[in-house]
Amino acid sequence: MYPDRMTTGQTYPIKVVFRNKGLATETNPNHMTSATFGWSVNGVQQPSASWTGDLCLDYTDTIVVGNHVALRDSNYIRVWVSSRNNVTTLDRRTDDTITYDGYGCDSALSGTYTLGGPTANFPTVRYMKERFYRCGFGGPVTININPGTYTGFDFDDQYPGLDSNNTITFQAAPGVNRSAVIIANNGNNPPVKFTEMAYVTIRNVTIRNTNVGRCVEFVGKYSHDITIDNCDIQGVTSTATPYYNSTAIGRISTAAPFTSGGSGDRDMHFTNNTISGVNFGLYFTGTTNNAYKEDNFEVNGNTINCTVTGINAIQAKRWTINGNRINQMATAADMDFKGVALQNCTDFASISANKIH
Repeated sequence: MYPDRMTTGQTYPIKVVFRNKGLATETNPNHMTSATFGWSVNGVQQPSASWTGDLCLDYTDTIVVGNHVALRDSNYIRVWVSSRNNVTTLDRRTDDTITYDGYGCDSALSGTYTLGGPTANFPTVRYMKERFYRCGFGGPVTININPGTYTGFDFDDQYPGLDSNNTITFQAAPGVNRSAVIIANNGNNPPVKFTEMAYVTIRNVTIRNTNVGRCVEFVGKYSHDITIDNCDIQGVTSTATPYYNSTAIGRISTAAPFTSGGSGDRDMHFTNNTISGVNFGLYFTGTTNNAYKEDNFEVNGNTINCTVTGINAIQAKRWTINGNRINQMATAADMDFKGVALQNCTDFASISANKIH
C-alpha cells in the first residue's frame, strides 16, 4: 500500500541488484571481477562500497552498499557504479545509476494537526497533501486551519487508508471562525475541487472565487460522504449563458466518466452555509439511469443569495431541503429567478420551512 514509505528513525539496508553488461574497452569484457559503488542521501555522499567476485556477462548479483536511518520527509537515495574491474572511465554512463525516492513518516496520520505558517504541523497545503499521499491515514484526522489565504484545495481518492472511520475534517482554528480563506489557484479553477473523493468535511471557512465559475466543484465518476458546513461561500455572478457557470456548489457535467464504473454522487451534506454572489447556489445533475442519480443529499439551513436559482436538482433522489433562506439578488437582466427547481427527481424525503424572497 505504501511502496515508498519509510518509518522515521528505522534503519534500512540499501540493497542494489546490478548486472554485468561488459565494457568494450576491456580485454575480457565478459567477466566482472570487482566494482566500487558510490551512494548519497539527499545529495550528501556516503562511504563507498566495494564488491569482488566473478560475474559473467548479463548475470546479476546483489550488494548492500550501506545502511540508512530514515529521515522525516525526503529520503532521496542515489547509487552509482564508480569503477568496474578497476576501470573508472566507464563507457555506459546511461545505465550506471539508480535512484529511490523514499519518504519518511513517523506513522500514518491520526489526530489533530494545524495548517498554515512556519510553526504549523503542515506549513503549506502542498506539504499537507504530500503527507496525505505518502503517509496515509491510520485514524480520523482534523486539520485546524490558521487565519490566512490558501490555494490548492483539490482532492482525489489517492490517499491510502482514507475510509468511513479514517476521515478528514478541515476547519478554522478554534476562535477564528471563517478567517481561513480558500481561493482558486488561477483562472476559472474552483477554490475547492473533489475528484471521486469521499469522507471529507470542510467547516467554518471562507471559500471565495473571484472569477465566474464554481466555488466547490465535483468531477469524475462520483463522490460521496462530503460535508460542507457553516462556510461563507462567495462567487461572481454573470449574465452570460450558460448561467450555471456561476455556481457555489455543484456538479455540472455528466459526461461518460460519470457513468463508467461509478454511480451518482451520494450521501452529501451542505448545511448552514452563507452563499452569495452566484447565479446558482447549488446545481447538481445526474442521469436518467436510476443508478446514477444524485442520491441522499441533505441541504438544510443555508442562506443563499443568488440571481437565477437557489437549489437546482436534475435527476436526483432522496434529498432533504429544509430551513433554507433563498434571496434573489438584484441584476440588470431578467434571470427568471426560482428558489428551488427540481427536474426528474424522485423519493424526496422532505422539502419544508424554506423561505424564498
